[in-house]
Amino acid sequence: MRAVWFKAICVAGLLSVTSCDGVSTNLSKSQTQPNDVYKIMTLEQWETATQTGSLTTDFDRNDGFVHLSASRQLAGTLARFFADEEQLVLIQVDESKLGSELVWEAPYPNDGRGGVFPHYYGDLLLSQSTEYWEIERGAFDLPLTVLNQSEE
Repeated sequence: MRAVWFKAICVAGLLSVTSCDGVSTNLSKSQTQPNDVYKIMTLEQWETATQTGSLTTDFDRNDGFVHLSASRQLAGTLARFFADEEQLVLIQVDESKLGSELVWEAPYPNDGRGGVFPHYYGDLLLSQSTEYWEIERGAFDLPLTVLNQSEE
């Protein structure tokens, strides 16, 4: 069984978010427009990033771009690619600071997911991140600032 990372329900234009401590919040769509993208890393990848200053992994280099997710895509990305990991690091990056090297396009590999995903065609640097969190599998512990962005 795959881990559930967080709970968010969108009904009638309101996003209802329940965090791991049971706190629920309702947000209108105008309060939740995404402007951040996220990089998910294993603890080993994060350790390397803190030593080198680069958030670009070997996996990214092989594909020719840095794999990122919008907040609405995090649950799917976590379930598909990180289900066996116990702990991860979630890194927030302000997409407006990434310039034209950030391209929204079909997922790669395309495994039946819809929509477009943020791909960064450059070396994503640790200095470009705005915040990071350590998250645990099954802990429903994504930060509220991340959960506050609605999945469209």
